[in-house]
Amino acid sequence: MRGARRLSRGVTKVVESEGGADGAAAAAVDVETMPLHTGRQASTAAVSSSRKITEVGALRARRDMVCAQHQAASALDRLCGLDGACWVYDSDELGATRRDVMTILTHHAASRQAAMAHYGHMLLSACGK
Repeated sequence: MRGARRLSRGVTKVVESEGGADGAAAAAVDVETMPLHTGRQASTAAVSSSRKITEVGALRARRDMVCAQHQAASALDRLCGLDGACWVYDSDELGATRRDVMTILTHHAASRQAAMAHYGHMLLSACGK
């Protein structure tokens, strides 16, 4: 990553700064915990294989997939922050990946608000019974 060699504000190498280390560690946590969301539910596998699942399973699978998608975006945001302004150029691979993920997140299927609202309504309905 170019950001590791970059000087932050012309003074400190990002790789030697606390902010750089914090950003890299936080991005790693986002990436490394994504499988907890995408792989922990049998319903996620069922959705992928077109097997019939319960409504609760479908809502949980959507919640988990959307959460993982937003974690990927969070990791990319952190890495782009370490990369400085380089990511805005079309030739930058990190920037191209970030733009692709941002585009994906504009789709309703990736809406955190919609996924969480549907799941939350299901939880609140269960509490009211």
